[in-house]
Amino acid sequence: MLLHTRFVGLLLIAFLVAPISLWAQSTIIDCTFPKSWEGRQVLLVARSLAQPNLIDTTSIYDQRARFVHNIAEPCPAYVWVEGHKEDLTFFIDSTHIQISVDSGAVISYQVQGSATNYLWKQFDDVLDTVRATTKKEIIFQGDTILSIPSQQQIDSLDNAYAMQIDRLIQSNPFAKASWYLFASNYTMLPHPTAVKLLDKLGTFAAYPSYARITGHLLRQRLGIKAPDFTLSMVSGNRLTLSKVKSKYVLLEFYVSYLVPHQQQEPALQRLYATYHPSGLEIIRVSTRQDTNATDSQTVPWLRVIDAAEPTTTVWNKFGVDLPTTCC
Repeated sequence: MLLHTRFVGLLLIAFLVAPISLWAQSTIIDCTFPKSWEGRQVLLVARSLAQPNLIDTTSIYDQRARFVHNIAEPCPAYVWVEGHKEDLTFFIDSTHIQISVDSGAVISYQVQGSATNYLWKQFDDVLDTVRATTKKEIIFQGDTILSIPSQQQIDSLDNAYAMQIDRLIQSNPFAKASWYLFASNYTMLPHPTAVKLLDKLGTFAAYPSYARITGHLLRQRLGIKAPDFTLSMVSGNRLTLSKVKSKYVLLEFYVSYLVPHQQQEPALQRLYATYHPSGLEIIRVSTRQDTNATDSQTVPWLRVIDAAEPTTTVWNKFGVDLPTTCC
């Protein structure tokens, strides 16, 4: 009887997981266009979380264009058509998406086959409203910056954005669009909020990104022992974290071209000057790719260079996202 119960339980788990883990093995995106668009180039861009962004191109033939790809997880995408100003945005959450374009209609295109396409559009509209009403944009006149958002304004935007993400996901915890919204924004959420939402999104545990994000959040939780590391210092010596004898150690993960990192330096200078005599040490961790981090500008605390591969980097061990592009 116990074996039978376990077998039924496994069947139930397989039934619940299968639609999530199997749907995306092969996704077909069929596009239909006006006859006058014949021969135009068509570009597909899909922003997947579990694999590099998908970019593919084809041409319109017999009023149609088709893309067939393995897409590991549901994700937003868009189709660009040569000579058409509006991108055709949609959400990939099934094995077959159909997009039809009518250049003379009020709604220029329709999406079929995506259960959460409309919900994703709602998410985007809500977050766009937060950005528009909360964020004070940088205004340029010629080469002169007229106004720059203060750190308080940036924090206010981040808080409002995080609150909306929390609300949207709590209202739709089983929607595939909710998983993408969480997985693409969880690093900006307060850690307790991110953990709470991850628990609610357990339906998506079969997705490749779920295990990665779970491990990331576990590495960030309070109370765990800091992983040890040995890195080269800017001075040329080697530094091992466990051999630093200071009473308190603050790790600063630093990217020289990021404005918030530059803005926090005066506060760190004051913190260091006040508490270093009482046993505080700061260790700045930069990356090998950030060549400006090793220039002549110095700070009074220790500086090391993380030259490891992305999968073994100290940034990864501490659950800190490593920026890959300059803003």
